[in-house]
Amino acid sequence: MLNRDSHRTGISDTLMCDCGADEETVVHLLFHCNKHEQARTLLNDALEEFSSSSDCKRTISDIMMLLAPPCDNNIRKSHNVILKEALSDFISSIDRKP
Repeated sequence: MLNRDSHRTGISDTLMCDCGADEETVVHLLFHCNKHEQARTLLNDALEEFSSSSDCKRTISDIMMLLAPPCDNNIRKSHNVILKEALSDFISSIDRKP
């Protein structure tokens, strides 16, 4: 559970990320937290490799593609599995539970 969620439910005293730069949200964790730059680089590399090696014509560059693939069937199930594995690898590498 992220600090923002924990704070909202009364489990945490703060909603701030351990890095101190911002609230610990999904967007902050995936795209901005300086504590996870190395893991983010690996995630971005996996997404770029996916984009260049698949027939998926979309650019994999935003949180919606990672967390909620489009409903217009432009993403195959096999592509969705690859995206979810990349996200799971990111979460595992920063010692967070998926």
